[in-house]
Amino acid sequence: RLLVFLPLLLLPPLVRPLVAQDLPVEFELVGTIGVSQGDPEEEFGQIKALTRLDTSDIILILDPYRGRLSAFDRDGTFLASTGRLGQGPGEFRVPRALSSMRERIFVYDPANIRISEYAWNAEGAELALQRESRAPFEAKGMCAAEDRLYFLAYHEGRIVHQLDPDTGELVSFGSPFRSGHPNVEWSSTNGLIGCNEETRSVYVGGFVTPIVRRYDLNGELIWEAEIPDFPAARITPNEYGGVRMRMAEGEDRSLTLVSLAMVPTVGLVVQYADAAAVRIRAMEDLIDVRTSIFSLDDGSLLASGITSLPRIDLVDGEFAYSRGNDPFPRVKIYRWSR
Repeated sequence: RLLVFLPLLLLPPLVRPLVAQDLPVEFELVGTIGVSQGDPEEEFGQIKALTRLDTSDIILILDPYRGRLSAFDRDGTFLASTGRLGQGPGEFRVPRALSSMRERIFVYDPANIRISEYAWNAEGAELALQRESRAPFEAKGMCAAEDRLYFLAYHEGRIVHQLDPDTGELVSFGSPFRSGHPNVEWSSTNGLIGCNEETRSVYVGGFVTPIVRRYDLNGELIWEAEIPDFPAARITPNEYGGVRMRMAEGEDRSLTLVSLAMVPTVGLVVQYADAAAVRIRAMEDLIDVRTSIFSLDDGSLLASGITSLPRIDLVDGEFAYSRGNDPFPRVKIYRWSR
């Protein structure tokens, strides 16, 4: 068992120093999903995204290397899979994002410019393709809440886009993390997005900008917070129509956002790591992940600089899930408690 003491920073008025307390959080590793050798259905080339089916304890995993969507139970037992590499119906080229709402499962594949909808057939234990529709534009991430899909993408000056998957109606909101040249605005929008129906909110953060935001599901900005000790990369347009990224002045390394997770009774868990290590090690657990925690209500900083937490990609009740590559792609399942 991993016992972590989080230094809770109580944020009083700025004229007074921060007061630290200990918050004990226990993470017990209770299982894994994925094997290095064995049943091919349980081997992964890469785990790009995972989520839980809203109406059951089924864990869904997206593997872009194999072009496959898989379903497992919470104990890690394989249930079903669908998909293969390609451009035809039910095939994937580079699937990027995965979300579910009620019994509906959505996979976003920017290379095929497509959103694929699946349904879980519990009686037949299968993932059944329902329909495919054209994606409105290339997005960096996707989440789902209250019968709507939400995409993170720079499009017509906005970064969050609410899509009705049944009617195609699109509503856009949110300003770029960086303002100025369009290429800078576009580049700074690369990041992560997460939805939470309990708080009726969408949370977004930029990979190289130390900013996290909470919007309500209708697009109103509730709060914006800055990640401490996260030097912002310098982004400038170049002569080739792109951008040039440099480390912040006086810094010898740059950081990148790796995870946003809403943890009930704790807060918004924001995790980040050395950008060079992430590129080289490709999500290995050996990467040193640093954690900051923000209040879901007002964005106030509760804790920062934590290095003892595991990477957290999904929290579902008392269970937390972490995707990694140590030394093969798999999902670690933790039971957590306060």
